[in-house]
Amino acid sequence: MRKILLIAPEPPPFGGMANQARLLSRRLSEIGVSVELVPTNKVPTLFFTDIWTFPVFRTIGKWLVYMAGVARSIHACDTIHILACSHIYFYLNVVPAVIIGRLLNKRVVFNYRGGEAASFFQGFARHFLWIFKLADATVVPSGYLKSIFHKVGVETKIIPNISEMERFRFEPPDYEKNVKFICTRNFEAYYDILTLVKGFRLVKNELPDSFLTLIGEGSLKKEIVDFVDASDLAGSVAFLGKIDAHDIPVYLTMHDIYVNSSIVDNYPISLLEAFSSGLPVVSTSAGGIPYLVENRVTGILVEPGDHKTLAKEMLRLACDPDLGRKLAANARRVANDHSWENIWPKLKAEYQW
Repeated sequence: MRKILLIAPEPPPFGGMANQARLLSRRLSEIGVSVELVPTNKVPTLFFTDIWTFPVFRTIGKWLVYMAGVARSIHACDTIHILACSHIYFYLNVVPAVIIGRLLNKRVVFNYRGGEAASFFQGFARHFLWIFKLADATVVPSGYLKSIFHKVGVETKIIPNISEMERFRFEPPDYEKNVKFICTRNFEAYYDILTLVKGFRLVKNELPDSFLTLIGEGSLKKEIVDFVDASDLAGSVAFLGKIDAHDIPVYLTMHDIYVNSSIVDNYPISLLEAFSSGLPVVSTSAGGIPYLVENRVTGILVEPGDHKTLAKEMLRLACDPDLGRKLAANARRVANDHSWENIWPKLKAEYQW
């Protein structure tokens, strides 16, 4: 039996990389591949438990647990599949895994997914481009990242994010004036949820019965809750907190339009989930999103940070269900490209099985 050593974060939090790792592990197991996940974010549970509450020691503790997992599991695997992103994660988790894998003559598949690749490679990371060349294959989920890697001399293959289309019920939009908007991004600076809420405030002035649901957690949640309260929107905005990825389809079917306001992004699985559910999408054009959403064809794109234009396009979709249905039908075809049946042959080729 083939065995994969999968290196990635595990939930919680239920971020895109952790969810993709969980999904990849399950899909591989279903076709008879043995998968062992070595989590990069597991905090020690033994010895001096209070010390792990301090950020520096917490980082050191997670790294020690991670390296112990790699040392324990790497000898028995055929292939190492590393889900990677930028900054400290790259230096602490990716670099040692690639080096150890090559020293032990394992096939190393480097799966980079970070939305900050352009700025990352302009900094100190440009001195670590050799690590990509040590890997047997470097794959990325989008043409956006492929173009960035090409500029720094690293050739890549595109293997899209996996979308569990069978879990989502495609229902084209059918709404009137009481439109229900939804966003499932976390309350962090990258996702700029405050701009979304500011835009919704303008929408609310035109459509008093409209409603916004926010699913997620994060360091900026209190700031956004305070803004909602101060704007007299408390009765029109719901904060649902963390929702397990398996439950997201239920919430999407209860809404009409998906809105994304990120300012840094790559190829968000959340938009694919909206596509699979029949929700028309209004999104910023941050990062690699234009490689996923074709403006006026599979969704509507606006510039990041512009809450007035975001509100204008939210209103456009809310007042034109026929446009929403057209965009949703086109987006459904994009979602089909991200099915496991289409992705597995490409991944198998990189594994060289």
